Amino acid sequence: MTKHCTKEWMLAVRPWSYPASTMPIIVTATYLAWKGISLGNWWMAVYALLNIILLHSAGNAWSDYKDFTKGVDSHESYGQHVLTAGIFRADEIKRLSLCLLAAGTLMGIGLIFLCQHLYGEWLTLLYIGLGGVLSALVYPICKYNALGDLIILIAYAVLPTLGTSFILTGQIDWTVLLLALPLGLITDGILHTNNTRDIPTDKEASIHTLPMIIGHKASAIWYFTEMMIPYVWVGVLSMFGIFPVWTVFIFLTFPVAIGNGRMMMKSLRCGLDVIANLDISTAKLQLLFSLILSFAFILGIFI
Repeated sequence: MTKHCTKEWMLAVRPWSYPASTMPIIVTATYLAWKGISLGNWWMAVYALLNIILLHSAGNAWSDYKDFTKGVDSHESYGQHVLTAGIFRADEIKRLSLCLLAAGTLMGIGLIFLCQHLYGEWLTLLYIGLGGVLSALVYPICKYNALGDLIILIAYAVLPTLGTSFILTGQIDWTVLLLALPLGLITDGILHTNNTRDIPTDKEASIHTLPMIIGHKASAIWYFTEMMIPYVWVGVLSMFGIFPVWTVFIFLTFPVAIGNGRMMMKSLRCGLDVIANLDISTAKLQLLFSLILSFAFILGIFI
């Protein structure tokens, strides 16, 4: 059996992408605290963070496995080449994905039992958890049929925010969906830039992503829009007192969003090579945006 170093395992699960799944949990928890909801069971959010990291890692590995076996990933493709470069065999990545999925599912079952013990209700979390597991499994086929953006919004925005509100309070607070839109759009930008830069190789693989359908120019405009809407959204909610005024601090990250958007637009003139690492830059924006938003909610508690 081939032995792999820690760096290789990190390449396989892509930890730089974790802000997409973890930040909605953190932001939702601080938002609920700002609303005055007691977070006596805050440790449940920490549990959920570890759980979603396992499921996210499983999804990353599963996506790589499916892309490789379908011929979507090749030496000409951008991104991590853990399979095309021969770092891992396909069966190793498949086994890694299934093991992580099993571990994440077991942790999810534990979370369900904890919710039953604390709140006397567990069915809601079961549905949310099943939605998350199913999203990880069906994501590749959905991406191949231009539905990847929808799955990302559900799996990395809607489900985490609703799930976090339930595990912390024992019920669904539907207002957390106000957070799902801005966080989800930035996260979707990670996928969108990937699919835009991969238009040529995806065509060769005979799949149909959203950028392939709408074209490079429309994809660039859509990405730029995805980066701008979160700031407008949070700014308007702050203006009307739905969010604390301190949430305008997210505009400190606006230059980063503008820079990312300009880089995407530059690809129209200079080619797709210029956005080779834009997915990583978008994930960093998600991290900065979410941390400042969380800080603003915490600041709103005391001031």
